[in-house]
Amino acid sequence: MSAFLFFFSKQTNNTQINSTLSSKAVLEEGLPQGSSLSCTLFLVFLNDVSDILKTEKALFADDLVLWHTGNSTLISRRRIQEDLNSLGVYCRLWKMKVNCTKTVYSVFTRSYNLSDVSLSLKLDDIPLQKEENPVYLGVTLDSKLNLKKLEKESNKETKPDQKACQHKLGI
Repeated sequence: MSAFLFFFSKQTNNTQINSTLSSKAVLEEGLPQGSSLSCTLFLVFLNDVSDILKTEKALFADDLVLWHTGNSTLISRRRIQEDLNSLGVYCRLWKMKVNCTKTVYSVFTRSYNLSDVSLSLKLDDIPLQKEENPVYLGVTLDSKLNLKKLEKESNKETKPDQKACQHKLGI
């Protein structure tokens, strides 16, 4: 227990920009970066966020995805906005800040009429940008649900390997 208490007591931090180093400041809240214990404690801390969200969700470490499936963009927009509002309250309560520049939304549909719809979603009064092909955990998602972008990217990356193999095999 004393090691656990030591972990949280008198943690200091300073910042370096180029060759200039700031003076040390005591961390009064948060977890020290770089420690495996910090990651575990953060996951325990964030574990109950799914309890306040009503839409479908996926949480991997600190990456959260919300989605709603339906026939009406108005209903989907309302439900996702409600969860974004709840997430904003949760984050303010627990003194967390969401990086709104990385927070985007997408409309996944085969309908050309609906694919251009703007949902005007906001997180803490900050408008979220629409992303046609968002990347989640390193995977590019295809909002048109036809996999053409993924196929194009896959061919681009494997073309040199295919040519090298064909050359080696004398094809």
